[in-house]
Amino acid sequence: MTPFIWKSPDRFAVQSVENDVDLSALRWTIDYPADLAFMREVYASLYNGRVFSWRDVLDLLREHPELAEINSGVARNQGYEDSLLADAALRATIENGDSREDDQA
Repeated sequence: MTPFIWKSPDRFAVQSVENDVDLSALRWTIDYPADLAFMREVYASLYNGRVFSWRDVLDLLREHPELAEINSGVARNQGYEDSLLADAALRATIENGDSREDDQA
């Protein structure tokens, strides 16, 4: 989804946000079952009827670094890379004139 947004500045306001501390190694996205398991643990730990912030999640991970291990086996940007590979395969199929309908005939 993110690449679509980046490539559509006419449809979306895009802005980069920087932080004093580099947090780019943190994986806070849901692309795989391990990511969902991580998020469920975060919510189980933090949600008590009030909204919590990303800073609360950082504090939680400082107190319980083992939570970050839940989805540590998934490489950063893995979902994005998988999406690019799938897009390339689909594009190649279309450019070669192949289609599923041809296979079914």
